Amino acid sequence: RWKAAMALGSIGPEAKDAIPALVANLSFPGVLVGPACGEALAKIGAAAVPALIGGLDHKDQAVRRLTIKAL
Repeated sequence: RWKAAMALGSIGPEAKDAIPALVANLSFPGVLVGPACGEALAKIGAAAVPALIGGLDHKDQAVRRLTIKAL
């Protein structure tokens, strides 16, 4: 999953169709997937902002931190 997220991030804004899947995987257990998804969302850019806003009040502190970093 982290490799897929990294690949999507390298695509950039054209990967906007993957935003829902990347947001859903911000809370994936482990140390690689969530940060890779956050980085990919940041590289996708403005199209990811509306989806990321919902992560600001997520129950998981790690997801909130990744969301803030991506924004």
